[in-house]
Amino acid sequence: MSAKNKADSILNEDGFSLLFSENYEKIYKLALSFTYDEELSKDVAQITFMRAFEGLDKLKDKSKFDVWIRAIAVNVSKDMLRQKINNRNKIVYLFDKDNNVLDYIHKTARVDSIDEQYVKREMLKDILVHIDRLSLEEKKILFLRHYKNYTYSEIAKHMNMKQSTVGMKLLRIKEKITSKIK
Repeated sequence: MSAKNKADSILNEDGFSLLFSENYEKIYKLALSFTYDEELSKDVAQITFMRAFEGLDKLKDKSKFDVWIRAIAVNVSKDMLRQKINNRNKIVYLFDKDNNVLDYIHKTARVDSIDEQYVKREMLKDILVHIDRLSLEEKKILFLRHYKNYTYSEIAKHMNMKQSTVGMKLLRIKEKITSKIK
């Protein structure tokens, strides 16, 4: 199929299906070269083609489809990697539903070397010691905010206090822990 005929066929859904089947493997391999993750690369390829189909009317020169879709794949790959990295660095909950410090927290630190593992383990121990020294009320506020994902308003209702008080107490709790860790 010539580039002109290919470009014209993009305009209909059947043509896009043909381009999908012709280009899927290339897009998948391009994504794999960024992510080094087969499943993530499959997701990247699917999202790439979905975005391409949705934005097809923005492509002025249909003969440049290959370059255009590769650019989309590169951007999607970067976005997915950024998201994967951000998800890896999510907050680890420190309390269980009974407001006790979770035992598994020591096992959650991802490290590359023994030195890093030691430093992170010591830092976690230090944090847990300072959290354990908080009052029951402070632990409960932390638990509701960071484990149950309650809003300040919900915590205020649950704890029978003003919303501004909740905000101030959370700020003081964080400052208390942070100052002791430094």
